[in-house]
Amino acid sequence: MRLTESSGSQALATPRAMSQQTQQVAAKETLMNDARLLTVNEVATLLNVSRRTVQDYLANRAIPVVRFSARCLRIRRDDLDAFISNSRRAD
Repeated sequence: MRLTESSGSQALATPRAMSQQTQQVAAKETLMNDARLLTVNEVATLLNVSRRTVQDYLANRAIPVVRFSARCLRIRRDDLDAFISNSRRAD
């Protein structure tokens, strides 16, 4: 089912697309409010950057990392918040 305006000049949106957008927003809000260890993907989503950019931050020690093994690492939410706060002060 498509939603349209009577003039037909507005872009069409399907309920499924709106549902996916709603789910993505809800997932981001959950991450924003969750005080836990985050994956590289979650950090990339929160900062709206690529995985590679987050990996560069970690390699340059801009964001502290918790390593469980060579391939398993996490970022503390508090450390990410501190990184964001320090980035704002630099501007």
